[in-house]
Amino acid sequence: MKLYLHIGSHKAGSTSIQAFLEDNQAALTERGYYVDDDLTFRDHWQLAAWAGYPDNADYFINTLQAFHDNALKQFIDQFEVTLLQKLEDAKKDGRFHSMVISSESLYSQCLNERAIARLAATLTPHFSSVSVLFYFRDQVAMAKSVYAQLIHGPAMGKQSYPDFVNTVQTESEFDYAHQLDTWAAYFGDDNIHIAEIGRKPGALKGEGLIHHFVSSLALSFSPDEFSIRGKASNRSSDYNNIRLIRRLNQCCSNKFINLSYNSFWVRGWRWLIKRLPVKGRYPEYYDEQIAARFRAGNARMKAKFDSGGQSQ
Repeated sequence: MKLYLHIGSHKAGSTSIQAFLEDNQAALTERGYYVDDDLTFRDHWQLAAWAGYPDNADYFINTLQAFHDNALKQFIDQFEVTLLQKLEDAKKDGRFHSMVISSESLYSQCLNERAIARLAATLTPHFSSVSVLFYFRDQVAMAKSVYAQLIHGPAMGKQSYPDFVNTVQTESEFDYAHQLDTWAAYFGDDNIHIAEIGRKPGALKGEGLIHHFVSSLALSFSPDEFSIRGKASNRSSDYNNIRLIRRLNQCCSNKFINLSYNSFWVRGWRWLIKRLPVKGRYPEYYDEQIAARFRAGNARMKAKFDSGGQSQ
């Protein structure tokens, strides 16, 4: 049985891909593809949480506040048993020749060799081949999106954008080439398949992303067989709104006042600020600064892994 492992990355169409898998689960099952709810479109973060533990424990315990320490450890221990059982059940089920796993958290939460090695050691013995599917935005767009999420999200970030840009460096989550080299070391160069999404010429956009994903599963898209859900708006706030929310975070989360992300007052002010007509664009000066850091790595990555989207 083959495995198609979609690993993200951040804001690179993963929600659209997972919506497609959910809406077309029955059709894919008929074609011999095993799509498990919890490994594709529901609680798909669990696989990444398990693989990246304990290095990502701080993220789940302190940033997301999704677990207490003991509860996370207990979940990790139980998840491995559940995962292995799912893999065995899929192999024994005579209907399936392939399995699909999808989670953008696999890229963002598996940023070291230990996590990727754990995934490979667990998954590869169960499959005749593993194709790693990686969709990405250029680092300038990703940096702006990650910064907006840092300020808007549970972390209640207080860092200025210029200071944040200083952290966008090589050998980090933003360095796709560096990260994919590690994935390739465990899954093989020929099994890493990449494609860029966004507004650039040649990049995937809209339904083109889903068509590309379907072709990566060695299928042909047919509107008579598959459906594509309408895309919901998911646009980040304008720069000046983000700056105001950053100030809100500074006022509400400090040594004198410590209101939580879900506090009634914080939620109310955040809702109001998002609707203020104070538009503004990110300073363009930083765009080239970010792009220059990754230009050589991106060129090397595309030369090494760009397959045009077909993985057989």
